Amino acid sequence: VQSGSERTLKEVYRRADPAGVIETATVLSRHNIPARFDLIAANPLESTEDHLATLDVLLDCPHPYRINPTNPLCFYFNSPITRMAKEKGIALRELDGVNGYLAEDDCDYEFWKVIFDFAQYPTLDRDFIRQLARDEYFKEHPELLHEFQAALQKSHWAEPGAFVSSKDLVN
Repeated sequence: VQSGSERTLKEVYRRADPAGVIETATVLSRHNIPARFDLIAANPLESTEDHLATLDVLLDCPHPYRINPTNPLCFYFNSPITRMAKEKGIALRELDGVNGYLAEDDCDYEFWKVIFDFAQYPTLDRDFIRQLARDEYFKEHPELLHEFQAALQKSHWAEPGAFVSSKDLVN
């Protein structure tokens, strides 16, 4: 999932609208096939509103699903998205041993990584997650959200990466 933002998908990635993610997750859920999402964050071409659109897509997907660790956007040498970033004056730092760059400004990467992760927990209220996503204090202190995330993972999943809730094992 590169983004849930129609603007980002159209202007940056030149992809279809985000409804396909929800449709695919719905079909998988209907057939009892758990979905697993790979997400990209730390994209300096995205705004807070674009990140919120991604969160909304995740919150609209039926459970169960899991989110793999969210990765930062890698700008590969000579790719269209890299040229776009450079044209917009975005500072990039070259990665050692890799044919690419990361953005100098991480675009609140640690914050959004945790916020997106919260969407996979069906026990968390959607509006609560949206409130966290708009909270400037947590944006400046994502380490507090990391602690909450670790507690959620420990209490909710039977094992890291599993689709089985520890609550389901008790029944």
